[in-house]
Amino acid sequence: MTVRHPLIWVTLLMLLAFAVLTPPPDHVIDTQLRLRVTRAMLETGTLEIDNDPAFSHLTPQSPNGRHYCVYPIGQSLVLLPLDSTAKTLSYVIPVGAIEQRTLRDCLTAWMYFWTINGLLALAVYGVLRRLRLSRRSAALGTLAVFFTSLWLIWSRSMQEETLAALLLVSALYFGLRGAQSGGVGRSGLVIGALFGLLANVRYNGAFAALGVMVWVLAACPDMKSRVRLVVAAAAVLIPALGLAGWYNTLRFGSAAETGYQAYGASIGRSWAFNLADFGALTGGSDFGLLWFALPLLLLPFAFAGKRRTLVIGVCALGVTLLLHVIFLSGFFMHEPGGHFGYCGPRYLAHGAILLAIPGWVGARAAMRMGRRLPLAPRLAAIALAAGALFQLAGVPLQAEIERYQDAMANYAETPPPRPAAYVPRRFKNLLIAATGKIREETVPEKIREPGKLDDLTAERIANACTPNLLPWRLPLQGRPHAVLPAWLIAAVSALWWAALAGLVGMMLVGLRRLTSRSPMRPATGQNPPADKTGQTA
Repeated sequence: MTVRHPLIWVTLLMLLAFAVLTPPPDHVIDTQLRLRVTRAMLETGTLEIDNDPAFSHLTPQSPNGRHYCVYPIGQSLVLLPLDSTAKTLSYVIPVGAIEQRTLRDCLTAWMYFWTINGLLALAVYGVLRRLRLSRRSAALGTLAVFFTSLWLIWSRSMQEETLAALLLVSALYFGLRGAQSGGVGRSGLVIGALFGLLANVRYNGAFAALGVMVWVLAACPDMKSRVRLVVAAAAVLIPALGLAGWYNTLRFGSAAETGYQAYGASIGRSWAFNLADFGALTGGSDFGLLWFALPLLLLPFAFAGKRRTLVIGVCALGVTLLLHVIFLSGFFMHEPGGHFGYCGPRYLAHGAILLAIPGWVGARAAMRMGRRLPLAPRLAAIALAAGALFQLAGVPLQAEIERYQDAMANYAETPPPRPAAYVPRRFKNLLIAATGKIREETVPEKIREPGKLDDLTAERIANACTPNLLPWRLPLQGRPHAVLPAWLIAAVSALWWAALAGLVGMMLVGLRRLTSRSPMRPATGQNPPADKTGQTA
């Protein structure tokens, strides 16, 4: 993959977009636990962490009497170089010891933010190029995948969703590259390493990994190449699975037991398919996948070119995504009214991002069908525009605000907010927030007086009602140690406004260059070579 000017423009545009959004919330308990494992490795050379009485189910006691994080070790390993760099940089800026810890947390979060999402942008672009798209179309497709899939919402989180997507999309890129160029052995080693890290990051990524592997094997020119790729991948994957098994044994006494199993057993949860949960995950009006992955509706148009490996790959990813939804529907994954807030089903995010890539291929195909199917171009335009709208609606306000509104109404014994569903209520909340009265909408009048809410609840409400943009969030003193000097807040806010101006200018200039020739026209002399059979992915 060569770096040409459309890719440079898109990468700069996306990184500036990340800069004007709020950084990942490093104070979330899940993130803090993973950082604690990272810092234990850096500072003490162990994986042991202190027990947190408030979250004892997340720091279980192992058979050897020590406490470990309930989550897999993969993300903590990825954070090692980032947190080490952040620690060094935090000493450069003249702040006190308490502020230094806050600064280190923020720098780690920001570096994770830019690194993972920047690499994911490169991987998505690379896959689109391997699908025979021109440089301009692949660059626009990268933007489309970012703005119309769950990538936009979960790019701002330090959960594992975008990391899992990066590993899967990268595996698909290297697999297609090896199949088309003849280097399946080397590609197999890389795929094995990526899947091995995925096994230590998110266990349920195995569903999408299976779909990726089917696509890559279908792209291989012959059976000999398929065998070489599988053997090479297994040679690297098996030791990585051994690492996961060793860490499970250290924590729970069994290589086959995971943190999720241990937690489920502690509360008496077992798998049993639930049709209501299946409906909530797929099309529910609180966090259903349909609302946050509308480009999936365009996948049938991707079959128009009758490219065998593309059809097989899309079908494989679609089937594994369906199996994943069925699997998740066997657990009670949400509370009445929606547990996740306005952020989509996060456990399905990596699969939705993967399928959004051929979704862009389907959008291009639909745009070209105007003569045969007059409604096809309109359907593609509506799906892309609506998909971006639903994603962008999750940016200005915290995901949990609708959940807090339900909780406050229940606590105050007042009628529940309307509309009850989170998706339509989010747009209502955006309009109310524009008037500056979102706190009044969230906290009923009878419990607004001082002392009606405990300090922790009042802090969470203030956090949820604050616009999710950096200049508004920096002055928040939510944590006892989150006291940054005023000059640093002013400096970062000024940089944020400069980045916003740069983003607007980059969008105008970059998109003009990207669309100087229509991305729907076939490119000449710009595509990767076909494989030995003459087929393309």
